Amino acid sequence: MQKFRIGRRLRLKCRFTVSDTLTDPTAITFRMVTSAGTTNYTYGSDAELVKEGTGIYYVDWTVATASAHSWWMKGTGTVVAVEVSSDAGLSFEGEALPF
Repeated sequence: MQKFRIGRRLRLKCRFTVSDTLTDPTAITFRMVTSAGTTNYTYGSDAELVKEGTGIYYVDWTVATASAHSWWMKGTGTVVAVEVSSDAGLSFEGEALPF
């Protein structure tokens, strides 16, 4: 599992495709689970979930806890897909490191 210093900002990105063509889902949700709780964002309602281009979305996440972090993005409608971070090796752990 990757480790990042508390306070580090990470760009968590997902690409949605149909037959290898970037395609926008009808609806997109993001979920982050840490020891501090669960955070959910919905595209179009929460400014934290950003569209970079057709089929490409991201959240800039600041590591705030020294614990495991797991995240995923889910597309529904036009593109039904789930990008599960643990499958992609993108779960990570925050840690308090001395400067």
